[in-house]
Amino acid sequence: MHNSRSALASQREFVARAGASVLRIAADPSSRWIQLGVYPGGHDAVAAAWQRSVGGELPTSARTVAPAAGGRVYRIAQDQYLLRDVADAQAAALLSALPEDAAGWTDLTGSRVAIRITGSAARDVLSQCVTIDLHPTVFVDGAFAQTGIHHVGGLLERNGSDDYGYIALRTYALTVWEALTDAAQRAA
Repeated sequence: MHNSRSALASQREFVARAGASVLRIAADPSSRWIQLGVYPGGHDAVAAAWQRSVGGELPTSARTVAPAAGGRVYRIAQDQYLLRDVADAQAAALLSALPEDAAGWTDLTGSRVAIRITGSAARDVLSQCVTIDLHPTVFVDGAFAQTGIHHVGGLLERNGSDDYGYIALRTYALTVWEALTDAAQRAA
C-alpha cells in the first residue's frame, strides 16, 4: 500500500506572539475522511443504516459539527455528509449497510488536510482571511462554515473559544498555510 506524505510535512508549527496574544498554526494529525452522498429517495434507507451502525440520527444542521462514533460528521449539502475519524468498526458497518440504490461514498483520506489555528489571536488572524462573521455569538463553539482562504474553498470549524480548524484540499494546503502565516505576521 502506498503511504503518502503530508502536504504540510515540510512545515513546522508556526507560533506568533504580539504582546499577550499568541497564535499557533499546526497541521492536525492525519484523519480519515469519507464523503457520503445520498441519492434522491434514499434518505430513509441511509438514516436507518446510520442508526444501526453509527447510532443516533443523521445530522440535520449545515452549520453545526455533530459527534459520530468517536469522530465528527458535517452536513455539507442537503444530501451530502463528510465524516471525519469515525471509528473504523462503525464506518465499515455503515458503508457495508448502505443500499447501493440509496447512497454512494468516497474515501477522501488522502485528499484532505486539516490545519489547526489556536490562541488568543486566532479569531483576529482568521478575520483577515475569511469573509464570515467570526464573532463568538455568531460563530459559536461547534459551528462550521464552508468558506475560502486565499481563493481556496474549505471548511472552517470552531472547536473552542480560541481553537479553529480549517479543512482544505490537500493540493492547496500549503497555499492556505502560507496565507494564514502571512496574516499572522501582519497581525504581530
